[in-house]
Amino acid sequence: MRLKRYLRHNAVWVFTANFCEGFPYTVIRVISNFYLATMQVGVELIGLTSFFGLPWTFKFLWSPFVDRYFSKRRWMLAMQALLMLIAAALALCSPFPGLIPVMFGLFFLGSIFAATNDIATDGYYMETLAAAEQARWVGLRVLAYRIAMMTGTGIVATVGALWSWPAAFLLAAVISALFFCYHLFFLPVPPPRDEVAAARVSYLEAFTTYLQREHIVAILFFIIFLRTGEYMLHTMVGPFFVSIGIKNHYGWISSFVGLPATIAGALFGGWIIARLGLRRAIWPLVLFQNATNLLYSALALWLDGGARPELVRVATAATVNGIENLSSGMGNALLIVFLMQLCHERYKSAHYAIGSGLMGLSGVFAGAVSGFIVKDHGYPVMFLVSFLAAVPAFVFIPWLGLSTEKSRT
Repeated sequence: MRLKRYLRHNAVWVFTANFCEGFPYTVIRVISNFYLATMQVGVELIGLTSFFGLPWTFKFLWSPFVDRYFSKRRWMLAMQALLMLIAAALALCSPFPGLIPVMFGLFFLGSIFAATNDIATDGYYMETLAAAEQARWVGLRVLAYRIAMMTGTGIVATVGALWSWPAAFLLAAVISALFFCYHLFFLPVPPPRDEVAAARVSYLEAFTTYLQREHIVAILFFIIFLRTGEYMLHTMVGPFFVSIGIKNHYGWISSFVGLPATIAGALFGGWIIARLGLRRAIWPLVLFQNATNLLYSALALWLDGGARPELVRVATAATVNGIENLSSGMGNALLIVFLMQLCHERYKSAHYAIGSGLMGLSGVFAGAVSGFIVKDHGYPVMFLVSFLAAVPAFVFIPWLGLSTEKSRT
């Protein structure tokens, strides 16, 4: 009985539910690129995997449907079961080069299921926990998501690179099945709440309210372009590691260098914003976030200049990856604070979904062309273009109407 109570504890299901958000995202958006590169798929086709991000970008369009029909718990269980089957299907198809188009289809279908699971999970979190409890567990949500990413890049990708991809995707299916079974038997059933029903009715109002604020044109363009270069870069990092002959090191570098650096960057970025305020912090954070893309361009040029020992290639790639992920985490903290400040008290969930969806809009299409740039001009030029792609975000900063007041988030 005590074990059953423990398994239903908020801390446990908050961790597992958010793990199940981060894990399929990593398999579909990160590991897919690396898998295709190891299968020697053309880099221009690998760039098209950026379109796997479209369901996350436009998930706010069908979020009212998820909100209106069935419970969030049922949606979570259904999507997690489907994602488990997708991983099993990937394991069956992965060894056969002739089935690469099928793999593309499975990854995209999985992205729809994963984005829908995200909608349901975020809604379940807000329905099940009171406002004070939501704030209490937000750090655990971030930690769970990052551990899920480390599991994907550090374990699943490494199994694929060193052993076999069927084993890697089968492992992903097993991990997904374990979490699904826990949720099936122990995920609490939230009590009905009147405010949830009210939120269902007011979605259109929430959307129009978001678009009626001051400085909305500058705000929309800033959100859309802020992470364009970052999406371009991250689409090609896996293939780049394969191209420089260190694919066996991709997993541990991503997990034990890149992800901890991202977490550290998010914490440091939040501290800077709290100390300086968003208006004073935005310029240096945006500049640092995008300027580190130039480090990858310099690394690619340096490695093109002649043969380098493997240890040197691994050490420099790990260093650049760590610095870039540190800046990415700082930029992510900036974006979260900015999006949260745009949310009206009455429409927090809907407004954040709209902002976070718009965030990836330009990145999806920029990532799609990144492979063609690599094919025609090489990695140094592509990484340089990824820096230039974020320039429009700088243009709109003066027009955002930011307050001089320091952040309290």
